[in-house]
Amino acid sequence: MQVIDLYKMNLFPDFRLLAGSGGVLNPVTTITVFDSPDIHKWLRGGELLIGNAYIFKEKPEELESFIRRIRDHGASALGIKLDRFLSELPKAILDAADEVELPLILIPFSYRWADIIEVVQRHLNTPQPASQEKGTEIKFLEDFLEPTELAFALARELKHPVYLFCPSLDLQLFVSEEGALLSPESAKAYFEAEITGEEQLPAHGTIQVVKTSRNIPPETVSAVYRSTGQARTEIHLILKPEEKVPSLRQERLVMLVLNLLRSFALEKILGNQVSVGSQTTFLEKLCLGGFSDQKIALQRALALGLKVPEPCFVSILQLTDFRESPQKGEEEAFVFHIGHLRVALVAWADRGQHEERISAICKDLKIWGVFGRKAERLINIQDSYLDCKKAIATLKKTFLPPAAYPHEEAVLFSLFRKMAKSGEGQVLVKRYWQPLLDLPEENRTLKPVQVIEALVKNGFNAKRSARDLHVHYNTIRNYISEIQALVGLDFDKPVDVLMLTMCYFLANGEGMAKDFS
Repeated sequence: MQVIDLYKMNLFPDFRLLAGSGGVLNPVTTITVFDSPDIHKWLRGGELLIGNAYIFKEKPEELESFIRRIRDHGASALGIKLDRFLSELPKAILDAADEVELPLILIPFSYRWADIIEVVQRHLNTPQPASQEKGTEIKFLEDFLEPTELAFALARELKHPVYLFCPSLDLQLFVSEEGALLSPESAKAYFEAEITGEEQLPAHGTIQVVKTSRNIPPETVSAVYRSTGQARTEIHLILKPEEKVPSLRQERLVMLVLNLLRSFALEKILGNQVSVGSQTTFLEKLCLGGFSDQKIALQRALALGLKVPEPCFVSILQLTDFRESPQKGEEEAFVFHIGHLRVALVAWADRGQHEERISAICKDLKIWGVFGRKAERLINIQDSYLDCKKAIATLKKTFLPPAAYPHEEAVLFSLFRKMAKSGEGQVLVKRYWQPLLDLPEENRTLKPVQVIEALVKNGFNAKRSARDLHVHYNTIRNYISEIQALVGLDFDKPVDVLMLTMCYFLANGEGMAKDFS
């Protein structure tokens, strides 16, 4: 194996060579992670060293002498992740790599060390034939070198429905086993269905494989092949009822198509002279915690010409089709996509305006939206993003309909959901809610529980509640007095209001979705 083999399509096509191109034919005999400046003492020759350069965080200039030392002791290449501890490499370091012919490789942030090591070691341990005829599994692809045609060809060849997703190619297709395009409704039903089980299958280097079960009668099982990073690509292979896992042939075909799509995507990204891809990668890193130092994050933003507002917050919409993403609002500083999530960074001062606009969009499209906490600095944006991710997962398990919610509400409704299943929750309902149900209904304009429902929806504002119920304000006041006396709560006390609100949700949870839509 040589350094240049790292760039082959089935290995790491998105690795970027920064310097040292004179050494791309250096032999690679092993791979290891470097974690000390004197690792040269333990080299035996032919090593591909990878790391995040944490050991040079305080003195990046020492990386130059490090490069010379490891090359003198036989290292074949050096792979580094930037932006976590170092924002850039000075020219002197690049010149040193060129001088000693040590390939200096930029590794995308999304790669895990274990995945890189696994791929390289497997390649090193697999005998490579001098020549190889085309296998029958790739012959069917020879006439289909356009992304959409590849999707149809894959489904027909496998005789299985497949779903393909690649944002960089504007590709999102759900194809039947006959090679026909399935309706958007079918794709929506598939992705909105509850995932009842997930099983991690053996990964293929950087490509993760997960077996998922979805609650679509009858139960739908699929093998999901997912490549992350700059050229994000997914292929979902819908398995037949008698199939437990994909066959070797199925897996080979899927991997071939996925790698082809990745290469098309990378070619498109690298051919785009506008730094949109770099901007999106930077924003993803902010959300995923890719920066541990505020100074480095600011330097990278400055280099890309980005002015990220501080303070700000993250807003997320969960889309069923990324191509139907709403237009960017005036108050949204940046908008990008991570899978089916539309992520926006918004200045904190514009939160009110943004919440109003996104709430209307969610109501119209019947999709989920969440607003995260305040991020005072760039490195705090990850917390706001994680708020949103956790909130969407939580809200889907409640009785609430798709809409826009602050992340704090997800925490609250998660608490309600847990309490409803506990003995303590049942005690509260029996103590404060059951007496309202037991009141006689004769000679009453409204049921007491209807009054509580209107009060909860209107923040315990009696006038707005009276208007919603189409009764006189004094009628509501009389009901409030009766309810307070019956359950022993005072609506002027916030704690008592919270207690009755909790009982309301605990008692009515599963039936309330229609009332809050």
